Amino acid sequence: MRSPSNIMFYLRDYNSKGGNSYEMGYGGASDLPVVGDWNSNGADSVGVWRPSTHYFYLNNELTNNVADLSFVYGASGMQPLSGNWSANTGIADVSTITWHARAFDGEAWGPWSSANGAGYCAVRRDAAVPSMPDVDGDPYKQDDIYRDGISKPGTFTFTAKNTDVVGYKYVFDGSDSGTKPTVGGAPVTVDWTPTSAGLHSVRVMTYDGAGNTSAENTFTFLVHSGRVGQWSLGDPAGSKTAQDGWGNSVATPGPGVLFGLQETGAGAASSAQFDGTTGAYLETNKPVLDTARSFTVSAWVNPADLASDMTVASQSGEQEAGFTLGYEAASKAWVFSVRGADEADEATSVKSKVSVTAGTWAHLLGEYDAGAAGGPKLRLYVDANPAEELPRPSASTAMGLFQIGRTLKSGDYSAHFRGRMADVRAYNRILTSGELDAFRATKPVRKSYWDFEQTTTTAVQNVQSGGPVLNLHGPKVEWDPAADPGPMSGSVNMLLDGSDDWAETDDPVVPENSSFSVAVRARLTAPDPTKSQTVLSLPGTNTDRLVIRYDAVGQKWQMDVAASDAVDAKRTVVALPALTAASTAGSHIALTYDAVTHEARLWVDGHSIQDAVMLDESPWLSTDGLRVGHSSHAATDDHFAGAVDELRVYSGVLSQTAVTWTASLNPDPNI
Repeated sequence: MRSPSNIMFYLRDYNSKGGNSYEMGYGGASDLPVVGDWNSNGADSVGVWRPSTHYFYLNNELTNNVADLSFVYGASGMQPLSGNWSANTGIADVSTITWHARAFDGEAWGPWSSANGAGYCAVRRDAAVPSMPDVDGDPYKQDDIYRDGISKPGTFTFTAKNTDVVGYKYVFDGSDSGTKPTVGGAPVTVDWTPTSAGLHSVRVMTYDGAGNTSAENTFTFLVHSGRVGQWSLGDPAGSKTAQDGWGNSVATPGPGVLFGLQETGAGAASSAQFDGTTGAYLETNKPVLDTARSFTVSAWVNPADLASDMTVASQSGEQEAGFTLGYEAASKAWVFSVRGADEADEATSVKSKVSVTAGTWAHLLGEYDAGAAGGPKLRLYVDANPAEELPRPSASTAMGLFQIGRTLKSGDYSAHFRGRMADVRAYNRILTSGELDAFRATKPVRKSYWDFEQTTTTAVQNVQSGGPVLNLHGPKVEWDPAADPGPMSGSVNMLLDGSDDWAETDDPVVPENSSFSVAVRARLTAPDPTKSQTVLSLPGTNTDRLVIRYDAVGQKWQMDVAASDAVDAKRTVVALPALTAASTAGSHIALTYDAVTHEARLWVDGHSIQDAVMLDESPWLSTDGLRVGHSSHAATDDHFAGAVDELRVYSGVLSQTAVTWTASLNPDPNI
């Protein structure tokens, strides 16, 4: 109780009638009383709030009229309140709380509950949050090195820093979650297998018996694609070597190989021709595969005839090839064989049941799965048909050179290929189910081609049958001799004013998870513009999946890719110089995306470098149509000022030769 007339506090320790336990004078006559545990010692004491000055005066002692704590809070007309708003009880985070009780019947108190040896009641309080655990991986580490690869399991060790931890919570890549119990905070291990290349993560927390959870430790690691060789065979005519897209193994052709061939019909697929002679081969400068372990080899092939055995790919041992992927004339079938030893009779072969037709393209893929359930197995896929499979108890280690178009048999090379071949790939692992479809979708097929020669006032017609029109929002499709130095290709260009002109398709033109290529010719109005400008964009709901732009600061063409459809999505940018950006011919700009390797590559005027390649780790489907001359998500004015022509979209990946074909200054409906 408090008496304002004499400013006295009267306090009693028991909830009953009787005398005062404490009496003290404190504050002024107009002050309003408050009660609380001001120093968190577990006992309440008194205080006052002075309405005239808005000051709180708080006392910890209950024995004097001196304020231990004072501060201003509140305003005129308010009433003071006190309480433990932060839930800080003043009790240690980890402690045992004991108590006993007794009853009062209005006349007398009964004995304490702890009397006669009954003891105190007790409860254990545990509000201590465990420390963040340590995380390590094998073989995957948290650094900038790409390790092992897709389908290669990793073992991740979680180590607690507190002995009262009873389990771990973890999430791989934001979705694959689980828990792992432990005793006394002992370390645990979790095995996890990546199914895609690039950046991955695991978030790990510990929890104790009271349900307290630690902060997350996010462990990031990089996964190698497992690709050890990739030869598109789309090298320019007259090339002395076939370049490995991964940069590992250059392949040198024999005299029976011709590069730079274009397929007939609408498309931009390039290939190499093998004439079937002893010179019809390519040989790498070093071994590519460890044939005693799991591996995959694939290729697009088009045999000229079926009269004799033919090899698509192999890797040499001393006397025999460790494996051979090819055609067997006796059974008229595609065949994949792996040897258990470097001997003539040690091959196990799996054969396709699909009819083989000369002059027709087929996609072949052979796998040796050393870790298959039930023992090692061979698998052969032809196009989209189910795999043929056979057990193969063991495989030999052939440490010779990788061969395209021939195989080693009894110490001599034979079964040379006759026909065309493209996109030969080698991986030091087996493929995931999703990758099998992606492998078959790398061969380019044209989906759209706007040459700007067939237009109305509102749309540009698509040369590709069934392809969407390009809707015009302001630009003119013409040649204006007064303002335009001349058409870049054909008789007209699409001219954009840099203010509010743009064009778009009604729907998305590239797939979500499949390979694609886009090519366009663009010319800036000014040779050195001060404003960065968008040539093409693939819009999502919140950001652009991809933007091709001219960067005014660096004076380069840029490719900008977003990792997700979020405003704050991680973006990766690569650039190449704008060599002829404002010349009559402008610049030819191309983008290729390989869904197997997740690599996006920028090409300018038929050239690209390794610095112009990025990993598109998580491709996603743009929600709106292809947009030309503007990005709807640009933070500043980005409208393109100049001319655009020869816009092409393909499923699949264009080779260097095919990119060069699309850069032609003459409209060609067959590319």
